[in-house]
Amino acid sequence: MVYGDAESVLGTQMNGKWKIITKIPPIPEEIKDIKKWIYNETKRSLVRLRRGSIYGLLVHQEVQLGQAIGEPIFEALLKLKEEGVVQKVGVSVYDPDSITSLISRYPIGIIQAPLNLIDHRLIQERTMKSIKAAGIEVHARSIFLQGILLKTIKELPPYFSKWSSLWRRIGEWMQEEDCSAVEACLGFVSSISEIDQIVVGVTSEEELREAMSAENARLHEPPPDFSCHDVGLINPSAWALR
Repeated sequence: MVYGDAESVLGTQMNGKWKIITKIPPIPEEIKDIKKWIYNETKRSLVRLRRGSIYGLLVHQEVQLGQAIGEPIFEALLKLKEEGVVQKVGVSVYDPDSITSLISRYPIGIIQAPLNLIDHRLIQERTMKSIKAAGIEVHARSIFLQGILLKTIKELPPYFSKWSSLWRRIGEWMQEEDCSAVEACLGFVSSISEIDQIVVGVTSEEELREAMSAENARLHEPPPDFSCHDVGLINPSAWALR
């Protein structure tokens, strides 16, 4: 729903064996009947996907669940679940620190959240315990941090120079592990037993093949000092690249 013609492309390529998860777009402020709007958007997605039902439907903007429209949004999702249109409903979060409050308020079935070599917020003990206690499916995304974890210091825009020492440590660690950047990123996330699925984005067949070949990579846990809490780095929306 929010990624161009991706649904239409998937609809022509995927057979019934694939589990498809999509997201509802951010709800415009002028929408009065939120439940009807979500229902219509979901039905349009199913037409593009050429499916009668899908595995998962997620809220794209977690902040909207914290607003007054949060309740009708989730009521609409649960109605679609009751009707068999979707099997699981959930949310894609940008800030894993918001997870505990969200799952205390809504019956979430899937959570997508960022997790990578330098952003470990999702696997904080308190957060992960809350997720697993609720029986929620966990999907790790942003494992390459929009691709910057696959680049060398020299390839990064000047904005990232303030974290050059961190990049050097990561590079040295990958040399010690004798692995590529893709293997390092995938290996770290896939070694975490609580993660049920990993979300990756690719722009070519070559990138897809490289990710698939590194799927079974297993590495030792990276040094603790890789974990960064600076939102200027771990939150792409905060990047000042211009």
